[in-house]
Amino acid sequence: VLPVDKEIIGLKLGYFPLYILLFLAGILAGRNNWLENIGGKQARLWFITAIVFIIALPVIFVFLGNTGSFSGGFSLLSAIYSLWEPFVCFGLILQFLVIFRNKGNRFSKIGRELGRDSYTVYIFHPFFCIGAAILLMPLSVCPLVKFVLCTVLSITAAYLFAGVLVRVPMVKRVL
Repeated sequence: VLPVDKEIIGLKLGYFPLYILLFLAGILAGRNNWLENIGGKQARLWFITAIVFIIALPVIFVFLGNTGSFSGGFSLLSAIYSLWEPFVCFGLILQFLVIFRNKGNRFSKIGRELGRDSYTVYIFHPFFCIGAAILLMPLSVCPLVKFVLCTVLSITAAYLFAGVLVRVPMVKRVL
């Protein structure tokens, strides 16, 4: 219904069901302390599953040939991709959660603030990336320099915006 390669104002709405599902799973996980209880063996099993799925997708594409678009609609490749992506996401997310929980869970005050704002940045970053790209269009420099400028500008603007937005009382409860 919503192909993943179609954009509306820079947003790929085809991914929104997955984003909403992961957001709800995050709420449940936080309320029930699931993340603290994920074992290394569980995460490794899901990570291996993700790697197998990552390797399998190109093989499936070659084996099936061009039987339709994988980015949406009613086709075999689209159905396979719809099943592939959640397994890959879940496997990678669990493995990274365990790694960072065990080895990278020490933050400075600034790190805690940036971490607090990161979900808001994640939600709103497309607007800042697109805005920075449009702003830098007339600049005649090497594409790599423009990329670095766009990255620094969009990340800085997104975090400044998020830092203000999460301090609004009603918004703070949601973000």
